[in-house]
Amino acid sequence: MRFEATLSGTPYWNGVVAFGDPGPVLRQLRTGDRVDAVVWRGAVMRLVRYDDEQATADEPRDEPQMFAGLGVTAALLAALAAWFGLVRLVRPDDPEPWTWRLLGRWLLGIVLVAGLGWAYGALLLHVPWQAVAPVAVALTAVMSAVLIAVRRRQRRAPAVAGSG
Repeated sequence: MRFEATLSGTPYWNGVVAFGDPGPVLRQLRTGDRVDAVVWRGAVMRLVRYDDEQATADEPRDEPQMFAGLGVTAALLAALAAWFGLVRLVRPDDPEPWTWRLLGRWLLGIVLVAGLGWAYGALLLHVPWQAVAPVAVALTAVMSAVLIAVRRRQRRAPAVAGSG
């Protein structure tokens, strides 16, 4: 379904404006109603009627959640790489369990899911971008702690032989 309004009578811009949804302004508009429009670079970005505002389909979208997610993911990956490198420097002969095979792949997945997955979820849920980094770090810490505890328990558990 298309949502549009035809604007006319201005010295700057006349024509049809597209919207993504019926919104508060478009829902109330009737033929002949007067509205204020925000024009930027020759295109209508926003309609204003009384205290109601509605963005048009041409308005640039501001979605900083994904940029925050990319930033926190990059920082977490850097911290992960630094940790694995530090373990290799301090214990070159015995880096277990801090190896790519045992923990690295899982921790990489956790960082990617917690950072980028949560950022995308925050974008869809309209969570403010400021919440992306703290929640991603907390998710990474909790999921990593659970993974490390499970791996330690698996290493300590003796192999159970089948009775038979």
